[in-house]
Amino acid sequence: MTALSPVQPHYAAAVWRSPVKLHELPEHAVHLWVTDLDSHKAHYAQLYEVLSERERQRVERLQVTTVADRYVISRGVLRKLLSFYTGLATSELKFSFGSLGKPSLPALPDGRVLSFNNTDSRELAIYAFSWGRELGVDLERLPRDVRAERISRRRFTVAEADAITALEEPLRTEAFLGCWTRKEAWGKALGVGIRYAMDSIDLGSEPDKPEKLITHNDRRWQLLQVRPDENSIACLIAEGTTWSPCFWQLTPSTLSRL
Repeated sequence: MTALSPVQPHYAAAVWRSPVKLHELPEHAVHLWVTDLDSHKAHYAQLYEVLSERERQRVERLQVTTVADRYVISRGVLRKLLSFYTGLATSELKFSFGSLGKPSLPALPDGRVLSFNNTDSRELAIYAFSWGRELGVDLERLPRDVRAERISRRRFTVAEADAITALEEPLRTEAFLGCWTRKEAWGKALGVGIRYAMDSIDLGSEPDKPEKLITHNDRRWQLLQVRPDENSIACLIAEGTTWSPCFWQLTPSTLSRL
């Protein structure tokens, strides 16, 4: 009997465009923004100004300058994007937090609720936005030195671990990180982060299928795995199955128009 070839990672098609003009968010869309945090250093003072007092206090506690600077830019960019979509001033954005810390915004006067989630790894960050649907997004950067086989066997389902360990390096690490982004995005969509049994749901045993429909507690979700660039892997999970993704690149020029 001929042995089956290992299933190799694939990614959904995604073209990250820098918009000529800023686009409103349709009801049945998810906007994904990717940005290089270090490219916005010229806007540092402006972005620091829009932070909350709580966020500024966290900056003071961060002892590594690069980490602190990227935190300021990451949070400032998030607030600027939230302001754009909601029409509220950055000072009017009032977050509430779930029992495990997931932030959310109250409904707007017209009853709509803007859902959002964000993630960053090293200098890269991704932000996701949609109206009224839960979201989770996660990002990992390559290369990474990880114990892919050991962690897979300990944290993932048997089928996921088998698919990952069947590969040779560097595809093994790539498949592992892809599966990890799926697990993190799922936990963030549910509002539990990584505080759940990752082996309770199979999300990554078919890394060659970057789109997946999930049914959980009578709710349906859609998973999308993409590559923001050749050195990164990201996963978006959003509630519902009728939404369409839009992929945007946030350049300093675009940020200046927010």
